[in-house]
Amino acid sequence: MIHKEMADSQWNTIMPYLPKPAKTGRPRCDDRNIINGILFVLTTGFRWACMSDKYGSKSTAYLRFQEMQQKGMWKTILSKLIKLAHKQEKINLQKISIDSSSIAAKKRGDEIGYEGFKRVLGTRIHVAVDGNGLPISIVCSPANQHDSTEFVGVLKSISDFPNDDLIRQIVSACADKGYDAKCIRNYPGCHGINCCIPYKKNSKNIARNKNQRHHGNTGFVAGRFLAWLRCGSQRTAIRYERKRDGCLGFVCLARTMMYRRVLG
Repeated sequence: MIHKEMADSQWNTIMPYLPKPAKTGRPRCDDRNIINGILFVLTTGFRWACMSDKYGSKSTAYLRFQEMQQKGMWKTILSKLIKLAHKQEKINLQKISIDSSSIAAKKRGDEIGYEGFKRVLGTRIHVAVDGNGLPISIVCSPANQHDSTEFVGVLKSISDFPNDDLIRQIVSACADKGYDAKCIRNYPGCHGINCCIPYKKNSKNIARNKNQRHHGNTGFVAGRFLAWLRCGSQRTAIRYERKRDGCLGFVCLARTMMYRRVLG
């Protein structure tokens, strides 16, 4: 994947949410240059030691990435961009799609499990996207957990970014047959959201509705985002971080860059 540095318009979108440099002490390294270095690692999948010298110190870039993740800066920037994208009517929350995918973990660490079907030791990423394929919620779990275990968790974590008024705009939630369970179908219904999940052939639920017929029209949206997450950000295709926060930091940064491109 070819790395592209931030344009002036994209930097101006992020810059207001970064911390201001201290008035005393050692001068802070240029934030734009350091973030371009972090994006270089995210896009190419290289180790921090292989980061290009033109972005400054490799240790500074790593520590700045960890600092921004621990202080919740990436999450704050992402939240602002999501609200800005919704204000510009670039987010369609009427119909959301939910899916998951597992990524291999090369090192042992937090929330890692063995998935027997794919024979992968790693982490599972659960995602909810809007009608345009923009991610509005992501939750991580060990790879040995089933897709359906975090369905409710993904819906609950949507409130971490949009406000309650935006969440009320959700009309239906779509997923594949792997999420066919009574408890999963009941949760969206209790919150006024139509459940659009096709039934399994051996399902005990006899009642069927027309909403499941429309799953094929929107089911690919979440899968398309997961494919983009793997191909567009090589650092998120394979997990090298031992700590959960490091893995979530790269995923959150990849989402931030996606909204940055949408906003121009």
